[in-house]
Amino acid sequence: MVSLANASTLQKDSSWIEMIRKFVTKTLEDGSRLNSKQLNRLLGVSWRLMQIQPNREATETLIKAVYTLYQQRGLLLPVRTLLLKFFSKIYQKEELRSYRLRYRSKVLSRWLAGLPLQLSHLGSRNPELSTQLIDIIHTAAARANKELLKSLQTTAPRIYDPQEGTVVVLPAESQKRLVQLVYFLPSLPTDLLSRLSRCCIMGRLSSSLSAMLIGILHMRSSLSGWKYSVKDWLITDVDYFSFLFSTLTGFSKEELTWLQNLRGVPHVIQTQLSPVLLYLTDLDQFLHHWDVTEAVCHSLLVIPARSQSFDILQSAISKHLVGLTVIPDSTAGCVFGVICKLLDHTCVVSETLLPFLASCCYSLLYFLLTLEKGEAEHLKKR
Repeated sequence: MVSLANASTLQKDSSWIEMIRKFVTKTLEDGSRLNSKQLNRLLGVSWRLMQIQPNREATETLIKAVYTLYQQRGLLLPVRTLLLKFFSKIYQKEELRSYRLRYRSKVLSRWLAGLPLQLSHLGSRNPELSTQLIDIIHTAAARANKELLKSLQTTAPRIYDPQEGTVVVLPAESQKRLVQLVYFLPSLPTDLLSRLSRCCIMGRLSSSLSAMLIGILHMRSSLSGWKYSVKDWLITDVDYFSFLFSTLTGFSKEELTWLQNLRGVPHVIQTQLSPVLLYLTDLDQFLHHWDVTEAVCHSLLVIPARSQSFDILQSAISKHLVGLTVIPDSTAGCVFGVICKLLDHTCVVSETLLPFLASCCYSLLYFLLTLEKGEAEHLKKR
């Protein structure tokens, strides 16, 4: 196979090169019937044309033709993959240029900005393609691409939806990459933090990934000690502590409210020694909640002002848990665990919190002491 042209003959060959360019452009724009082998050859020629004639207008025309094909629905995975790799190659080449010489194709920017939405729409239908999209998004986000980050911020509520979001429907390795992407989000509003908390406590993310997410959010908080040039990157202290407490409880406000109506069912136990009834969670949920709480506890322990963390925590418990008559056993156990680790000589337990903790303690002790050997699942909770 001979080269399309070289520097010494470029002027002489320009006419037939232009003919090739027009043919390639037209074929790509009407490329619905191209198979992966044909497309691979066309993209190879397109790349070569962009190298031998680095003309902005001509290059943009070629990229636009490829993008026209990319936008078509129903493309086979090999075809879609080739197009993704082609655009990724162009993007990486542009990023390698010095800032002064860098030329950002409008079509390329549009393609890049559309990737997060494509990822959210793809869901679990094609994990392999999702992985490719995530890799490109991650690369662009790490390089602080403005168009990509703006689009990612807009699409984040869909991607990190705890019910059907991309982060909970893909395999573990893709989930890990999406969790890492949280670090690059321009802002972390309250609604998004609430979704992230639900992802942690619903078990849709493993306990290790939940711990990673909690650690990333700690780095994004003002309590991490990092100095950011852009203050908007920081999570407000109120939102951060709210996230930690929501994750610590392991249940949403709606779920806790629903539990208050449960009486006389096998999963709820009570003792005359305590007004607090325990709702028995299944073992997997209990263990996951316990592991996630370890990460929450670590984030609270590394805050320099221990007494301040303790006061905020006990205020949240008093506001949201004190007064409830039915408490999940995992919530009671996890709250106790964190309180015990945070409590030192500088902390003062409020008069509101003490009776609640005592009631939970009585209920937990009664539960543990009355367990029978046949209840193997609950025995492991000891």
